[in-house]
Amino acid sequence: KTNATWVPVLQLAIAATVLVRRSAILAALGIVVLFAYSVSRYGVFHMLDYPFLLGLAAFLSIDSIYGQKKRLLGLGILRVTLGFSLLWCATEKWLYPEWTFELLQSDLRVLLATGINPKLIVMGAGFVEFCLAFVLIFGRLASQIAAAVLLSVMISAIPVVGTLDLIGHLPILA
Repeated sequence: KTNATWVPVLQLAIAATVLVRRSAILAALGIVVLFAYSVSRYGVFHMLDYPFLLGLAAFLSIDSIYGQKKRLLGLGILRVTLGFSLLWCATEKWLYPEWTFELLQSDLRVLLATGINPKLIVMGAGFVEFCLAFVLIFGRLASQIAAAVLLSVMISAIPVVGTLDLIGHLPILA
């Protein structure tokens, strides 16, 4: 959250410029500016969840300049940065399991009904997420399977966690 009035204006400009391939490079620049602003405001640690945004900026730049000729390069960068974002999210579950406990108590109570220790649930979720993210980064065909599994897990969580989760994860889902 921010009180900076220029941020929503820039976000709207990013959304508008991404609609045309040639102007998508401006969207990429806007994403980098927002990322840098967020790092300066919230710190590097908070932004470790979001390197995929830099990957998205790289993809948009490459696609805007080269089109289909370098599309695989752009998608590769996006895949790797998304994988690193997910690796960090998994690592957070191990380092700071209490961050996920609130979610277990509110939206994922059904998992607590199993009688399994909440810490074990969080550690297990982190393990699965870490493994899938690792394969997403380093696998070839397996990365496509890992992406499909991650996508299905994230989509299946939407009815449980809600619309806010859908909105927050929409860039990752896309």
